[in-house]
Amino acid sequence: MGWLVCGLAVLGTLGFGRLVNATGAPGTNIVVSSNPPAGGTIDINPTAIQLVFRDDVKADQGKVVIEMTCADQPIGFAEPQIAADARTVSAALIDIPPAGICTVSWSLPDKSIGSFQFTLTATTETSISSGGGEETPTETTVAIIGEVVPERTGSGPRVGGLIGLLRIVHYLAISAVFGGLIVVLLIWPEGTEYGLSLRFSDSHGFPQ
Repeated sequence: MGWLVCGLAVLGTLGFGRLVNATGAPGTNIVVSSNPPAGGTIDINPTAIQLVFRDDVKADQGKVVIEMTCADQPIGFAEPQIAADARTVSAALIDIPPAGICTVSWSLPDKSIGSFQFTLTATTETSISSGGGEETPTETTVAIIGEVVPERTGSGPRVGGLIGLLRIVHYLAISAVFGGLIVVLLIWPEGTEYGLSLRFSDSHGFPQ
């Protein structure tokens, strides 16, 4: 009985030693958390992927590679960056991913590899012109990490109402002034030398 207990103790010690040696061994690193979370569902487009590893990532051994596809469409990444804690790796997205199932794959310089999935439900909405006398601008709304960025195209509504009425009055006033000058020059050449004008000036004391 004593030999059996001793044998079990030795096997347990060897198994524990192998488990300890596995932590930090080449090719055995794993992701303990991520943003977006593995298996989660998000409704806003991520601007970066963040991975937190169990063991330190050795930057001097090579490059970290992160790849992602959403709805079977490859998404571009900037160069992954390793944080000061040596375990957090972030990579900014170059493209806006489409909605669907997203698969993130990663590999480390020590040959550790892995992948996980999350679901993206964010979409872009475009308003379409309703037709008619006025042109309705087309506006595309892109949701990115909670921020809504409108992208406007089209000339917008034409100016009307009070501003249009004031413009018409202004044009008529200018036309009246210049029209009166033309009438005086062409139809009333005598001008102030006309007898009626002289009598009017004398009666009101205007200088000749």
